[in-house]
Amino acid sequence: MSQPSPMITKDGRFAYEAAGDPDAPPLIFLHGIGGAARAWRQQLATFGNRFRAIAWDMPGYGGSAPLPIVSIAALAGALQQFIEQLGASRPILVGHSIGGMIVQKWLVQSPKLARAVVLAQTSPAFGKADGDWQKSFIAARLGPLDRGETMTSLAPSLVKELVGDDPDPQGMELARACMGSVPEASYRAMMLALIGFDQRSTLKDISVPTLLLSGSKDNNAPAPMMAKTATYIPSAEYVELAGVGHLANLERPDAFDEALGRFLNSVATKTEGERAMTMQVSKNIGATDQVALDVPIFDPVAFRLSDEQAGIIARAREIGQSVFAGRAATYDREAIFPTENYRDLHRVGLLGIAIPRKHGGFGANYQTYALAAAEIGRYCGATALTWNMHVCSTLWSGPLADDLDMDAETRAEHERRRAVHYKRIVEDGAIYSQPFSEGGAAAAGGVAFGTEAKPVAGGWVVNGKKIFASLSGHADYYGVLCTEIEAGEKASRRNTLYLAISAKSEGVSVVGDWDPLGMRGTVSRTLLFKDVFVPDDSALMPRGVYFQAAMRWPHMFLTLSPTYMGLAQAAYDFTVRYLRGEVPGMPPVKRRMYPTKQIAVAQMQIKLEQIKAIWFQAVTEARANPSKEQVLRAYAAQYSVMEGANELATLAIRTCGGQAMLRSLPLERIYRDSRCGSLMLPWTAELCLDRIGREALYEAGETDD
Repeated sequence: MSQPSPMITKDGRFAYEAAGDPDAPPLIFLHGIGGAARAWRQQLATFGNRFRAIAWDMPGYGGSAPLPIVSIAALAGALQQFIEQLGASRPILVGHSIGGMIVQKWLVQSPKLARAVVLAQTSPAFGKADGDWQKSFIAARLGPLDRGETMTSLAPSLVKELVGDDPDPQGMELARACMGSVPEASYRAMMLALIGFDQRSTLKDISVPTLLLSGSKDNNAPAPMMAKTATYIPSAEYVELAGVGHLANLERPDAFDEALGRFLNSVATKTEGERAMTMQVSKNIGATDQVALDVPIFDPVAFRLSDEQAGIIARAREIGQSVFAGRAATYDREAIFPTENYRDLHRVGLLGIAIPRKHGGFGANYQTYALAAAEIGRYCGATALTWNMHVCSTLWSGPLADDLDMDAETRAEHERRRAVHYKRIVEDGAIYSQPFSEGGAAAAGGVAFGTEAKPVAGGWVVNGKKIFASLSGHADYYGVLCTEIEAGEKASRRNTLYLAISAKSEGVSVVGDWDPLGMRGTVSRTLLFKDVFVPDDSALMPRGVYFQAAMRWPHMFLTLSPTYMGLAQAAYDFTVRYLRGEVPGMPPVKRRMYPTKQIAVAQMQIKLEQIKAIWFQAVTEARANPSKEQVLRAYAAQYSVMEGANELATLAIRTCGGQAMLRSLPLERIYRDSRCGSLMLPWTAELCLDRIGREALYEAGETDD
């Protein structure tokens, strides 16, 4: 394990260690009396891929300056100063032992500033100095120092008393090193600071998501006491680690990390209500203001969404408005891929939105993904459209495949394979794309794909090409639909394979320029595959399952539409702000008093609500084996959104006038991006009309003969 370099805050008062992207959500670890920042090194390594993982040296420890007077309240004040020095907005705090006491006191002072907290092997109260247990506790720890022992000499016995069954040897070595390095004065001061601590009366006021983590062999913070404490905290979860003593993160680091990871995943999907949420804008766009979120496209109460759904969707809206909107013009103007946005999507967990929770994702269903994608499309169409290509690799192989028929052996093999892909995404931020078009009827479902996969020992050899391949040159894996052909066989749609081909594979190349009208940031160039070997484990779906999905799960082809739902909302949003004089960077001139403008906004509102209604119903009905009416409604929703978004953008330009066409404002980009929607395979506007008309008039198998 790499050892991070000690860091010092700008004021020179606090030493700490850290791992992860400085712009990622902060996750701050607070050690116990016998600990140090380095006691959390495994956790920094484990969670630094998703968070800015930070471990402080408590005042008086390591390189941190001691406090003139030590108390839990003073330590909580120091924690707040440490957070401010780091610029850590809405941190998740993990407090162990006295660190958990500090967190509890800090919550009293700052009840709304944390995103979540973990109280690990701690207590809500210590009690008064004259209690028998308290006297014994203090005497047992300070008595040996009074008799001439040192922290170094005491460390082995102190640590041995704290741990449970079969502790990790390396963890114990680190525990002894941390304990032995604690300055005697600091150790004494912290022990005495425990006296009088009592936050039991404030437990009911803790309003943030909270995990209480105990060890069944912990004598300092007994598990029954912690379990009871959890019942007094409204938003608490409780986890007990079997056989573990007082130093869980060092005794059983993997078990500790697993419990913490589950909690962090649940926090990622919890909503705090649809209040105005804020997020620090990325340093890449040079801003540090806090931005109040727009209202959601689909109000969670009115559209009967669960809290979990609302939380995921709010997360998408938050990062879309606060980060992606400020970058969108550059990606469009220069026709470059939104690489930074994908780093941020990984940072906030949205690369794994449809990955099952047991694999570290959010476990979102089809409807939740669609509503979240619409929010991102509202602020950056190119990011939303390419994100769709990525998410489909997990949506199709995940909840959609779970609806389809497979025998037990095939399903088990599929579960094993998809776990590999999911791990790449969740842990490494791998980006998957979904090149579809080939220039013929295959993308529309009319014939077999021209890209062919020839079976060979251990996998396939793939040859072919994909045009308008979004993310080309930027994805780590291309989710390629191709036709498996044995020697002497004819190509058949039934033999469609869905393979994840590594962008680094020999024989994969990207050719052609990219300078289109709209959706310029998708970088949809041409992909060539020349004798590319693809191993068996690269299959995103088992043989025959894609064809089954295409026949039984038609809503899988509706996933491009959320981007355009977002663009439709964006056109309306801009018009209202423009007429109210609220467009950033423009003079606050109001134009809302003119009847012609009011009528135009009324027309836009009606059109938008019509689109929202049919589209929401369609994405809510997505499932295996939908009825004929549901399929027709899906076609109608696709047509309504893809055509309606540009109709709204056109009306917005007419209503707002010439200034709306300036490239310094987003409306002209919204217009260009929305114009592309009706051309998107496999359900273009023309194909939707054709299928609605034909399938409404003919039952399956009917002819005029």
